[in-house]
Amino acid sequence: MYLNGTSADWGRIYFILKLIADGKCFWGTTSRKANERLLPLKPLRIERDNAETTTSMILSDDGKLICKDISKENVIEISEIKTVCNKLKDLIINSDGVEFEDEETETLLDKMLIFDFISSSENGEDFRIVFYDENIKSERFYPVRLKPTFENLYLVPSNRVSNFKYDIVDVKLSNPESNKINYLGDNETGSLVRMQEIFRLGGKFKYTSVEGKFFQASLQLIDMNMPRLMGEALKLFYTGNSVSVAAVCDQLNKINPFKVKDEMIEKSRVYEYKIRQFLYAAACGMKPTKTWRGNGYADLQIFTDNNGDLIAYDPMQKELFEKFLFHNTRFGLPNEDKSKYGQIEKENGQWLFKLNLEIRFM
Repeated sequence: MYLNGTSADWGRIYFILKLIADGKCFWGTTSRKANERLLPLKPLRIERDNAETTTSMILSDDGKLICKDISKENVIEISEIKTVCNKLKDLIINSDGVEFEDEETETLLDKMLIFDFISSSENGEDFRIVFYDENIKSERFYPVRLKPTFENLYLVPSNRVSNFKYDIVDVKLSNPESNKINYLGDNETGSLVRMQEIFRLGGKFKYTSVEGKFFQASLQLIDMNMPRLMGEALKLFYTGNSVSVAAVCDQLNKINPFKVKDEMIEKSRVYEYKIRQFLYAAACGMKPTKTWRGNGYADLQIFTDNNGDLIAYDPMQKELFEKFLFHNTRFGLPNEDKSKYGQIEKENGQWLFKLNLEIRFM
């Protein structure tokens, strides 16, 4: 046995097995529920790039899967794939975040010519769906990126470069006072305790910048005011009771940090519109750690709904995909030691505090 992975790793395998076992995939809605409309996946062919070749998996009309590359061809009964798929789903749900391996699944994967968790394709796609489209009388190729949702799936994972900096204003702190405050709490929720103590002393937070230069530039490429907007949203999350992105946006509408006209908030939903742009960019390839030029990928993205059915979103259907992201994501509270935030620091003679941006799917 050579595959040992987390539920997220095995979730990618589950997606492929589920797609083949069901032979269907639904279009998603804004609420991460299956639409009645199906992707026209018959006949279905899946192409997956390996290190040296491309594997094709063809779903035949007689209930078999034909897997082949340049040197091998294996035929597998769909009933066997369904059995392993159901078992793997239970293993993933009951794994409690612990890495595991499964001999029966690996035996099946060997027949399917799948030997790893992550695609080795240069552009990061997991595989390509190929089917005949009756509308255009030709084959359609859909590059696919899988989004396992058996455990927390991150849209923007925590990283030191996604820290937002805030000057501490309206209060003068001594070195002993700052050290005392920094010892409050633990590395999980201590930032909340330390912030409350600063506020108790009369201090306030004023957004200044993003710690990562690449991330700052990427946000400014979306909108020159995007860094500050996300900084204000992040501060509301850490200081209030709102967790979901949509709920935090409602708070932004109330405090109106940019003092825009009421009409812009009520009719144009300007804050929601801007945050949806950020979420869309993150879903289509923008990462805090890399230079981003605004040219993201537009691959089909497949999730699971609450019933375990596969649902697909096409980023080319921009409004639907943006609304889905907006209503199905939340802010996270990552480990403070790992991302180096949540402590009073001094930079160029100014006391400051850092908050980390992490966004995950609900």
